This record gives sequence, C-alpha cells and structure tokens, in this order.
Amino acid sequence: MSSILIIIDGLGDRPCKLLDGKTPLEAAQTPTMDSLAQQGLCGLTTPLVSGFPVSTHNGTAPLFGLSIESSRKLARGPIEAAGIGMKITPRDVLLRGNFATLSDKHILVDRRAGRIDEDQTRELTDALNEIPPHNGIEITIKPTTGHRAVVRVRGANISSKISSSDPGRIELKTPPEIHPLNEYSEAKRTAVALNEWCLQVRQILAVHPINKKRVEDGLLPANGVIMRGAGEYQQYKNILREVGVAPLVIAGEATIIGLANLFGFETISKQSFTGMVDTDIRGKIEAAKEALKTSPLVILHFKATDICAHDLDPIAKMRYIERVDKALVDLVDDVDNIVISSDHSTSSETGHHTGDPVPSILTYPGSRRDSVKEFSESSCMQGGGLNGLNSTQLLLMLLDGMGVLRNYQHGYSWLI
Repeated sequence: MSSILIIIDGLGDRPCKLLDGKTPLEAAQTPTMDSLAQQGLCGLTTPLVSGFPVSTHNGTAPLFGLSIESSRKLARGPIEAAGIGMKITPRDVLLRGNFATLSDKHILVDRRAGRIDEDQTRELTDALNEIPPHNGIEITIKPTTGHRAVVRVRGANISSKISSSDPGRIELKTPPEIHPLNEYSEAKRTAVALNEWCLQVRQILAVHPINKKRVEDGLLPANGVIMRGAGEYQQYKNILREVGVAPLVIAGEATIIGLANLFGFETISKQSFTGMVDTDIRGKIEAAKEALKTSPLVILHFKATDICAHDLDPIAKMRYIERVDKALVDLVDDVDNIVISSDHSTSSETGHHTGDPVPSILTYPGSRRDSVKEFSESSCMQGGGLNGLNSTQLLLMLLDGMGVLRNYQHGYSWLI
C-alpha cells in the first residue's frame, strides 16, 4: 500500500479583510482536497500545544515521528545545520541566524534585511568567516535560504544555555544581544564571544560592496546578524524508525530537510524546489509519484503558504493553495493512505504564527468518514472527526491505517 503525508506549511489562518472575512483556505477553490475530505476524516488538529504558537521545526517534528516532549525541547540551530550538511560535532553550539538591518545606533529595523537572497548572503558570509577566533572560540556562519543562515560556535568550555538576540515578533528598542541563561562560566563565555563577533560583523558588513549597492538601489542593507534557537546535536527516539518505516522527504526548505537529516530520513531536493511561491510544484509532484513506487511513506512539503502569510498577502496564499490543490489531482488517486496537515497556523492579517489548530485530512481504505464536505477551517470545526487530536495522534492513525503498528510491542507512553 502506498502512503503520503502532505504538509502545507502555515496552512491555517484567520478571517481576512481582503477575502471578505474568509480565510485563504476557505476562499480557495480546492476540489481535490474537498474530494479527499469526503472520503475520510477531517478536523482541526493541534501541532504541539493547544493555543500556543509554535515554530516550523517544533510543529513539524511530531509529524516526523518525534514525541511531543522531545518536540518541545527541540532547538532550531542543529536542525538548520543538518539541513545544509554542515559538519557538526556533539560539542558544537549551533544557532539559526538572520541577516538583518540595523540602524546607525544598532537598533533593529528589519529582521530579514528586506528578504535578501542567498546569492548575496553567500558573499557576505565569506567575508564574515575571516573573523579570527575570540578567546579560543571559533564562530562560523553559512547561508541557508533567503536571509537565513546557520551560526556554529566551536571551542572549549562553551554552552547552548544562551538567549536569542532575534526578538521575533516583539519590537526591540535596544541593540540585540546574547545573554547567558545561567550563572555558569561556559554560558557567559559563549555569550561574550558571540556579542564580540556580532560587533565585528557590523563593522565588516557596514562597508561591504553588496550593502553599498543595496543602499544605492533603495534596498535595506544586511548589516547585522541576529540569532536564536541555540542547541547541540542530539539523537532522538522516533516512532517512524521504531516501527521500521523509512520515509522519503521531498522539500525545498532547509528546516524541513534539516529535520529529515537529523532523523536519518532520505530526502529529495532540487534547486527548483524553493520555499517560495516560485517553487516547482509540478516537479515535487512528479518526484512524489516516483518515490511512491519504492518508499513506504512519502512526506511532501510545501512552504510558500507560510511565506505569503508572513508577507501579509492572503490573496497570494489563497492562490498558492489553489495551485497545490490542482497539482495534487495527478497524485492522490494513486495513493492508498493520505494525510494532509500543517505545522502551524499563520495569520495573514498579522504575519505571525498563531496558536490555532490546523485543518487536517486523513483517509485510507476502510477509514471512517465524517460529515465534512469541503476542506476548510470552518467546515473542519463543525463536523470533523479528527477534532481534538494532536499531530502525533494524527501520525499514529496514519501508521495504523498502513498496518504497521500491529507488531509494535514497546509501548507508547514515551510519545505523549
């Protein structure tokens, strides 16, 4: 039997003024997903913690087989490093970085430096990697996608118990800094090294030719680096590996590829598989069709829904959902077991992740059916048989439909 888990990043939303009070999913024409909704169960499922906004990596990890507790503790830095194949050791401290725009007084102006792309950040990181070690601590930065990067801290007596300098959705009125989260010397030493590195970063980026050109072109300069998600590499128990299912992940986003690499899953990614609306949707569908011939479970990821919401563009999000739905018609008819879900909801009105549950579909041969006739937040809320479940439970129901849980003898308490 063939099985596919389709993750549409940031799929859920809230009513949007530009869509006459509908969400992008409610406003979109989705005949393929509506048909699937009528064949099985739907509902609003909780990615991780009810009511609390989660990040992409925390919200995706349960769908990738990690327990709820481990997903809560999962740090972003090691995932981003794994996503780009960065060489890491268990002693390294890893952080997700953003190229950002700072004012003359080092106040944060834009967390994403006008969404600078990796072609430019690659040159910027080359310059930053010339910074010499501070007090024996070597700091390396590598670009990932868009404005994002990975920062690796390597040296003796360092710690991941440090704060973020990336404020996220909160407005920051002071220069971004890293602080130790405990009184131990390792955390203090790491924070000092990173803050000193950031000062040198600003000096180098202030005069870099790329930033001079960006300013001339009326674009925001990428003149600083902010960081979050400090962590160290760990191995995690995973239900997919426990039951002998080796999924193949198709994605174009570094965080998702990083999760797959971290858990030892095979991946397919091409240059045309981006995290933006220009991603090769058809190419992903064709890759999935081919992978289904040999893989027990294919995980297919689409990112741009989340990006559109972050950019406050519900119409673009609606249209992207429609494009994905149209492409899925050539895929789902040949698949036995299907889940469509998301890592979190993202508001197109505020641009932020929300704590709202996500619309989900589950169908497999012989599955129960509920009364949902179209796939949307409102329809799932009213008659969904999956309502109240979390992402781990949704994955377990898929595995049960696949028939792979029958011989699992090691209990499930560690998953809760």
